Amino acid sequence: MGFYMRDFSTTILLIFKYQPVCFSRRRIMKTLFKRVYDLLKNTETHRIEDYLTEIFSPILKSEEKLKSFLNRFINDNYEEVSNVQIFTQRTYSKLEGHSVDSRPDMVINYTGGTKKHILFIENKVGSQEGENQLSRYADHLKVHQSKGYNVYLLYLTKYYEPKEDEYILDNGSGFTQKRWYEVYNWLSQYKKDLYCRQVIEYMEELQLNKTRKFTPIDIYAIQNAQRLQSMLDECLDGRVMDKFTELFGKPKQWSHRTTQLRANNLYILINDQTDWKFVGCGFEFTEEEYPSLTVFIEVHPNCNKKDATIAALNLFCENKEEWTFQPPSDDNEYFWCYTEKNLVQFLPEEDHIMGIQNYLIARLQEVHQIKVDNPQLVWI
Repeated sequence: MGFYMRDFSTTILLIFKYQPVCFSRRRIMKTLFKRVYDLLKNTETHRIEDYLTEIFSPILKSEEKLKSFLNRFINDNYEEVSNVQIFTQRTYSKLEGHSVDSRPDMVINYTGGTKKHILFIENKVGSQEGENQLSRYADHLKVHQSKGYNVYLLYLTKYYEPKEDEYILDNGSGFTQKRWYEVYNWLSQYKKDLYCRQVIEYMEELQLNKTRKFTPIDIYAIQNAQRLQSMLDECLDGRVMDKFTELFGKPKQWSHRTTQLRANNLYILINDQTDWKFVGCGFEFTEEEYPSLTVFIEVHPNCNKKDATIAALNLFCENKEEWTFQPPSDDNEYFWCYTEKNLVQFLPEEDHIMGIQNYLIARLQEVHQIKVDNPQLVWI
């Protein structure tokens, strides 16, 4: 295999590497905590910070893990901790000069050595600090300090959000600011613990595990990113775009490809076929070593002619060896008809892009037969 063949396939993978937090809706199971959050988020308030706090807090109820956490993030060398109490979303009535009550995401009371300690943790994933939020917490900690407590305030953020340490310290708290990727790295030592592993996987879905180091391969991928994205586009534009438009109408604008890549690990052409049916084709990035080429029909559970559509897709796949039908598990699930071929299978061809285009066009012509045979399902 020549260098060019290796260069095209492996570097595409490096640039658009599968991330566990961003996944295709097809055939990839969500983590337990993501499924629970999806059930809860339809309520009036569904802040991801509150939810993550509730998931993470049980880990720190272990005295061993709490001691490790404190030594890592509060910079105190505890030989042991005891009498651990953890409260989430605990409200403190407003003090003089405060306009509102205060409610830290997590409050931890514990004994370290012979001293009583209290730690406030404020967690930010998709939002920023509220008005004077940290200084209000510091004021409440100062009250505890006057009662003999050692006090600490830990501010955990997903993104870079610098604070004025000295200002907060003047309000009476030992202030520490950390990023969630640091907590992820710390927690990774407990992967053998079943609960910790579930939390780790959920943090990956939230992209709280982003690496902080560029490898030589990453640098090579960055240097070739523009050229390789151009090659991806060439695979989908021109002949494939024309055939897709002829059979299924003009696909969504180019920017939709990058949205799909970020949200679903798909780099595709896609178009609405009415009645909650969507046809797409292009690249799918999964946990496999190489991405796949795919053509699919995706149907939303709101489809008005669901039973007839399921029957049509199932019959089509039964008569086409390379096609798979994925039925809905219940009335609220999507269902699909799809075919796929691993990119590595195109590497022996002299012209990779031509081979990819020929494959996509052939599969688009096949799936178009569903539209021809079932006009009663309504298509554009």
